[in-house]
Amino acid sequence: MHHSLTSRNLGRRAGLAALLVTLTTAHGATITFTSAASFDTADVLDAPYTAGYQFVAAMNIGDNAKTFDTPGGNSITFATGYGVADLGDLDMPEPESTTTGYYNGNPQWGTVLFAGGTGSIDFDDILRGNAWHTNGSDSAQPLTLRLTDLTIGTTYAVYLYSVDQRSSSADRSQAYWDSFSGGTFSGGTSGLVDQTSPQVVMGTFVADASYQDIFIQEADGIDNDDTHLSAFTLYTVPEPTTSLLVAGSLSLLGIRRRRAR
Repeated sequence: MHHSLTSRNLGRRAGLAALLVTLTTAHGATITFTSAASFDTADVLDAPYTAGYQFVAAMNIGDNAKTFDTPGGNSITFATGYGVADLGDLDMPEPESTTTGYYNGNPQWGTVLFAGGTGSIDFDDILRGNAWHTNGSDSAQPLTLRLTDLTIGTTYAVYLYSVDQRSSSADRSQAYWDSFSGGTFSGGTSGLVDQTSPQVVMGTFVADASYQDIFIQEADGIDNDDTHLSAFTLYTVPEPTTSLLVAGSLSLLGIRRRRAR
């Protein structure tokens, strides 16, 4: 009897160990995305703070690190988005990485990417840089953002910023997804994101691993090499989550309505 109980306990421990391995090697959780919202001022950076979210990290993809104050007086730091942030060209999904950055992209910066102004010179510079998809198609290697150092069970909100105002990029669009396998995007999605004006998409998820992947699909059929990402900001969502998530969504809706006037 003692031997039987010991074997049963060992079996339970082995099962728990297998579950923990599954939790820590999964490439990402389900993400609930908002649809894209256009914006024309740096006030968009204050929406997460207004919703009560807690800042975790941000990246200025394509340019140097920047620290500055938002219009609402919140100090924000964007890490540099080149060098170690360029994680290489790999088939996706890849095994766990401990570095936040992007796969299958190269950084670039230029005033032609964003000709307007948001009222913040620093944020304008951020929007003028991006990582662009370097591979011929999405079939195995889509442009992919990887967020790391996450705490399992914590609710996060990630804001994804993009714009490409070059005449050669007219009518281009992309979409964000939380899953990709065998050339197929699936799971939660943002739907189409137009690139002719600055756009932000918010995604919320409960981390089920120490990292989270976000896959970017070329969605316009014009070319196979036209997805990109200018920046992201990441926040934790304190409990209770429901009211805060609603507040965050309303903040984005407010951005869109102000743009439409």
